[in-house]
Amino acid sequence: NSYFAMVSISSSFGRKPATGSVLPISRRRGASRNGISTLRLSSVLYGIFVLVAVVVAIPLLIQKQTLLMMMPSSSYSSLYGYDKYLVFKPIAKTQPLPERYITLWLHQVHRWFGDDGPERYKNIKSFVKTAKAAGFDSVMTDLPWEWSERDFPGTVTLDNFNKDWMKLVCDSGMQLQVVLSMRDLPPWIQQHAKDHQTSYYERGSDTCTSKEHNDRIHTPCVSNAYVWERAQNYTYTATQTLLERYGSCIQSLSPTLNYEFETRFTYESMTRHDYTDTTAALYKQWQVDQGQAASVAVAAEPPVLPCKNSCKPLISPASLDWLAFLEEFLGDRYEKLCQIVHDASLRFEDSVEDDGDWEGTKRRRHRRCFLHFGEVLATVDFAFSNLLVKLGRSDSVDELIMDSNMMLSGAPATPSVVGVLTSLAHAYPGKRIHYEVATERVLPCRDDGQLVGSQATALSKEQQHLGAALLLRTGVSHSLEASIDSLGVTNLCRPDLASVLWDSAPVIRRAPKFAPTALLYVPYRAFYAYGFVATTGTCGWEHVPCWHESLADVTFFGEPFQQKKKGLVPEGTCPVDILQHSVLLAWDELRLRHQHIAVVADIQMLYDHPDLVQNVKERVLVRFPCLMPASSPRQHQGWKFYNGTADQAAYAALARKYPFREQVASEVC
Repeated sequence: NSYFAMVSISSSFGRKPATGSVLPISRRRGASRNGISTLRLSSVLYGIFVLVAVVVAIPLLIQKQTLLMMMPSSSYSSLYGYDKYLVFKPIAKTQPLPERYITLWLHQVHRWFGDDGPERYKNIKSFVKTAKAAGFDSVMTDLPWEWSERDFPGTVTLDNFNKDWMKLVCDSGMQLQVVLSMRDLPPWIQQHAKDHQTSYYERGSDTCTSKEHNDRIHTPCVSNAYVWERAQNYTYTATQTLLERYGSCIQSLSPTLNYEFETRFTYESMTRHDYTDTTAALYKQWQVDQGQAASVAVAAEPPVLPCKNSCKPLISPASLDWLAFLEEFLGDRYEKLCQIVHDASLRFEDSVEDDGDWEGTKRRRHRRCFLHFGEVLATVDFAFSNLLVKLGRSDSVDELIMDSNMMLSGAPATPSVVGVLTSLAHAYPGKRIHYEVATERVLPCRDDGQLVGSQATALSKEQQHLGAALLLRTGVSHSLEASIDSLGVTNLCRPDLASVLWDSAPVIRRAPKFAPTALLYVPYRAFYAYGFVATTGTCGWEHVPCWHESLADVTFFGEPFQQKKKGLVPEGTCPVDILQHSVLLAWDELRLRHQHIAVVADIQMLYDHPDLVQNVKERVLVRFPCLMPASSPRQHQGWKFYNGTADQAAYAALARKYPFREQVASEVC
């Protein structure tokens, strides 16, 4: 079996059995001239031929019938889950993966390696040594705002709370990737808020969230001018402080405002979005800038969106405007923070490199800014927003880390999620693409840094192909097929066991380049119309069997866990995101015939980079009919999301020149 021939659908679908030409018996050398003998010989050979044909044809017919049953059609309900017995079109050529990293977050430093003192540093050094021996090139960690600029504004300390452990990484010859985490405020800012009798944290909708819950939200509100100024200053000072201390050991940095280090809005319970007065004021000004209101005084207040899952699409203009504003607002904030990382790193001597000019002139280069992106093109975009589209186009963002545990809805989905995400990231030229795999469901760690129970040794071959392990291994395989630049492993206390997540060969191999021969266009703002909708039975959608039988034994969480506990999830099924599932089916079907698929979520990308649409053999649009009416010369209803009419017109113009096949998710509405 090919290394990449691991999952879903066979490339042999539709092939006819090869049959050799059979010469007439009378023209064959050595044939008897006697008519009877010739007839007997002919009968024997004919019988052998029929027998061979039956033996060959029956399995092929069975396989073809199986494939036909598993092939996606325009109807969502016609396909029940994914076929784990079939194989995608394999990648013919591979090359070594350039980089891989492992994470070690500050809270794990305190939790895994014993009490503060020499023993802790000894254990950390052992972890770093083991990670390097296992083939990791760098370590990713975080520098929390509340623990670093703790006492005074403008003073970032790297020695307190054991943050100086980072030196052990540099001493080993490995590099550091540092997340500048602003998930909470330092004490002096909290005191400033108390002194001014205000709050500098985000606030959820009063309709959906109690005051007690709002008081527990500790995400800094960057629409507040004071908080935003301090966040920018921390990003600049922290970048310079790290480079002054560790120099070229710092490979890249990532500013983040999210409690999970992801580039999105924070979601806690049903708080969805920030309803502070400062955010509302910016929203009103945005309406004026868009020409939707004559002045701030007459601009609309932020709409109150549904508190619970919505089974019907939200297409009111007020809701669409609000979601579009949030996307643009937070995207602008992250773009600015990455630009600050660039600016702060330019003055250091090690940031000067030869540009190859014949005069030997020098140019300055900045440290790379990377951002984490969780699963997008799903109904969670309603709450988190999809910032990848905006930030993927930004010159300030250098690296995209695609992060997925393939359990978005609280139950195991399919490894095709990873293929879609990494393919989507490749739509943005010039970016370094990472895939980060979380291991806590395969190799869970205790608080003392040891593996849980029977996982204390490497997984057996049988264990590697069951449940979550199979899901993660296959997801990693899909990322390598998509020619990622780096593979990350997070939340693993035993770096020497990371190899259970990929092929056992010492060198991890990937496709040499991403060269799509098919295009999958999925308008990303269509996903803002639904909020956290899965096939749990709540909205009447049919249940979907798990991608593999063993996944039914993986512990669910969230609503699927409660539904399963009540007996509302049929045995052998796994709740999946309703819209994401439609995208995965379309991607799976294309992978029958194509090694690489360009996944594009913004129609403008197809105009800015025409090669994405021109140089492919097959083009598919995933269309949700209740949001995206079919285009016709007589009907121009417009797609029912923000800027949908313009997007539909742009798509129609392309489709007239380059034919698209439409994959209609008819059961979503």
